[in-house]
Amino acid sequence: MENKKLKVVVVGTGNVAAIAIRGLKGREDMELVGVWGRRAELIGTDSGLLDIDEPNGVLITNDKEELFALKPDCAVMAINVRDPMQASAINGEWYKDFLSRGINVVSPSVPDLIWPCGAFNQPFVEEIRKAAEEGGASIFVNGQEPGYAEHQAMLLASCSNIITSLKLKMAMELMEGTDLSLDQISELVGYNSGDYLSKVFKRIYHISASEYRRRIDKD
Repeated sequence: MENKKLKVVVVGTGNVAAIAIRGLKGREDMELVGVWGRRAELIGTDSGLLDIDEPNGVLITNDKEELFALKPDCAVMAINVRDPMQASAINGEWYKDFLSRGINVVSPSVPDLIWPCGAFNQPFVEEIRKAAEEGGASIFVNGQEPGYAEHQAMLLASCSNIITSLKLKMAMELMEGTDLSLDQISELVGYNSGDYLSKVFKRIYHISASEYRRRIDKD
């Protein structure tokens, strides 16, 4: 008998959401079924494009009811809210909505739920507890606040962008100065195929690697 995949929705479209969406790709035990966002320019776009420019068929919506209608097993809360008080208020409403419907929640935010017994805002903790008991669901908060993890993510993202830039510059030099194929060049610069190199190249320079090489050959 085939095991049923757990259905997961992601709330948010920032760095944490993009990482969560990437992490769900290709999983045998769970699948991404919905993504919610609040940025108007992203509504209706493919959520796979948030991270690695590979469509996954799951479009971003701004309708909460659409997520609930999917009857997910778990929700990943990834709304980027810098102010801790606002984070508690905004995330708290989502937590209660999911939990009371029997949907488990994981989240990197809201300090009061990292160690609920010692939380300053016990009334807030009690609201979340009641919602979880009502729906028979669970919540896990790993503790992003007071912001260190966010800054760490930004730092790592910046390092990643620098590495990508260096790889592509090396690839350009190899395309200009050698007759190596794109597959051979991709292996030398650290990508697994010429097709992937071309995708990354196009995302940064708005022209594929193969087209760039053709232009070099014409010159």
